[in-house]
Amino acid sequence: MAENMRSQEMKRMDDAVRRNVEITERHSETLEEIKNSIAGLTQLITTLNSKYEGLSEKVPSSSSSPTHQQPPILQNPHLNFRAFQPKLDFPKFFGDEPESWVYKCEKFFELNAIEAP
Repeated sequence: MAENMRSQEMKRMDDAVRRNVEITERHSETLEEIKNSIAGLTQLITTLNSKYEGLSEKVPSSSSSPTHQQPPILQNPHLNFRAFQPKLDFPKFFGDEPESWVYKCEKFFELNAIEAP
């Protein structure tokens, strides 16, 4: 009887080990997929940064003081009304996600039609 219980316990342990090995293999595959995704995203970010730098070099610099113009949608001569523009506060920087903050700053200047010096 004791031998039978021991045999059943060994079988349960073997099954548990087998399941753990399968789970570990799936986790390893998932980890590899995540690593590949991160590598692809890193390459994409590098490409986008290069394109952004290339575009920023092509943008002509304007006068030394910022000029205030109407946003492009309001410059349309076919529109004879002034659209409501809500007041936008300049984005605050809290020390994290600097790329997101820079993007928000650029959008702030774009929406307020403020050109770079």
